[in-house]
This record gives sequence, C-alpha cells and structure tokens, in this order.
Amino acid sequence: MVKVEVNYLVKTPQKYEALFGEIACLVARELKLNQLEVSVALVSGPAMRKLNNRHRGKDSITDVLSFEEINEVIICFSRARKQARENRQTVREEVAFLFLHGLLHLLRFDHKAKSQKIKMFGLSQKILDRL
Repeated sequence: MVKVEVNYLVKTPQKYEALFGEIACLVARELKLNQLEVSVALVSGPAMRKLNNRHRGKDSITDVLSFEEINEVIICFSRARKQARENRQTVREEVAFLFLHGLLHLLRFDHKAKSQKIKMFGLSQKILDRL
C-alpha cells in the first residue's frame, strides 16, 4: 500500500497529489516495498529558512528537507520555481525531482560518498524516466 498526504502551505498553480503518488508507487515497486507512507508539504521560502535553521543550523533557504522521524518531505515551492527556470525545465519536473530526492533520503539513501551518489542518482533517473 502506498499513501501520500500532501499539505499545501503556499498557493500553487496546480495540485501534485497524482504526481507524488505516481513517484511513490514507482519507488515502492523498484525497491520492492510492501508499504510506503509519506507526507509532503509545499512551503514558502521564509518557512523553509526557519526549518533549515532550526534542524540543520543553516540560516538559508534550501530546496528540500526530509524528516525520517515523521516520514515527511518538505519542498520550498518558491525555490523549486527558481530552480526550474535556471534548469530550463517545468516547475512540475523540478517538484518531481525534489520530492523523489527527499523520498529517497527518507528511505536512507544518501549522496555523501561517490558510490552512494551514483546509486541514489541512478535510481532517481530511472524513476524520473518512467514518469
């Protein structure tokens, strides 16, 4: 069973439940997970800055945070829009990448070491190619 709860703490031009659900299902299938439940919140820049400062000691806005203890991915929607423009892609594509990235962190994937980075980004690309 895959369950994704979406919390919109900012206004967005479209809804992302179907996209996040599809990504979560693809991840669950790829990793052979029987169950996957995750909450995702789309927040403002100031809200993300506060969270990043409180939980990581960094007084800056980041694009995505993951909290294993509550199984939640937080996406800064304004940062996603900015990065989409910079990367010449749609906001939907950037939001999809950020959700997937955060979800993989929840599932204990990391990219600190080169071998971990290759594994995590390889899986990310495989999932994104299926969307």
